[in-house]
Amino acid sequence: MKLMTTLFLLHWYAAKKEKISVAENDCLEKFSYQTRPDSEEFCKQLVKFQPALQQTLSAETENQYWFPYSRKKDPIVSAMLKMLDDIDEKFCDVKNLWERLKSGAISFHNLFLKFEI
Repeated sequence: MKLMTTLFLLHWYAAKKEKISVAENDCLEKFSYQTRPDSEEFCKQLVKFQPALQQTLSAETENQYWFPYSRKKDPIVSAMLKMLDDIDEKFCDVKNLWERLKSGAISFHNLFLKFEI
């Protein structure tokens, strides 16, 4: 799974877990996965979804009216659901995850390599 997708899912998880307002997490609506129509639609529906967090995220998501059974066959959606379960397992006890992410808990450094031919 691509890094940007994982970061999107981590931010989605933090926002939903901590019930962050839509006004504050509107950046999630800008994420788009245009490789496959099913994946793109899944991400749009996921952003609107507020899980109860009382079972695995994959099970809870798959039980939604907007999640057709055929979507399970999409390898991208399947990988996203697995990643959501992994994120929940890893971060379920982390307090203030959304605030930590906003304040730079994850950062990137560009490394420019010069290649000579």
